[in-house]
Amino acid sequence: DRAVEAAERDARLREHLLRQAARVTGQGIDFAAYRRSIDRATESGGFVHYREAHDFTAGIWEAIEPLRELLREGHAEAVIELAEHGLSRTGQALLEMDDSDGGMSPILDELQALHLQACRKARPDPEELAARLFDWEINGEWDVFHGAAETYAEVLGEKGLAVYRTRAEAEWQALPALRPGEREGYSSRRFHLTGVMEALARTSGDLAALVAVKAKNLSLPYHFLTIAELYREAKQPDDALDWAERGVKAFSDNL
Repeated sequence: DRAVEAAERDARLREHLLRQAARVTGQGIDFAAYRRSIDRATESGGFVHYREAHDFTAGIWEAIEPLRELLREGHAEAVIELAEHGLSRTGQALLEMDDSDGGMSPILDELQALHLQACRKARPDPEELAARLFDWEINGEWDVFHGAAETYAEVLGEKGLAVYRTRAEAEWQALPALRPGEREGYSSRRFHLTGVMEALARTSGDLAALVAVKAKNLSLPYHFLTIAELYREAKQPDDALDWAERGVKAFSDNL
């Protein structure tokens, strides 16, 4: 009775007791209870002001920390689903708060780390996983799963990477090339697609493919420099010098 009374006054204690109760149902762990806990923790109830942000993020931490215990106990498949749900809910919560201190960023990092570890253990269907990761990376907020083709290469394998490559190349072909001096303003889609294509090229170890990706945007001198540096690191000084000279020529009016 005293525990119930305390839980009625203390929301965090109540959530802790509910998660503990989810583990002793007699029919296995109630994973839906963990999902509901994440939902309640990320429910802003309106805009979360700066002075309230610390307590708000602390509540989310308490909701996701038990996922590590679930992973240690062998419930990797459940952790994959819960981590993705947590990322979705946390991303939405970020739109409804003042996170000037950046307290939510470590939460996103932790959920992504848990997701990767769970995928390494559970080995989900690589093609389905690739499709989800691609959609997250291209359409999601906050750069969630940025560079996933490279990070998840071992888990995705040839089949998963093929799905990633097919999806990415279809959109990449429709993206216009930018010549020296051309500007289109910041494009989230270009940024994310470029990240995907670069990750795929690095995964394949194909330097020419990586250069081709970077060469699709030569709007700034810096872009020539990054290509020259790639060739220098690959111990191809002639190509490095060629790209450096091309950059100087393209932007000679700025010298």
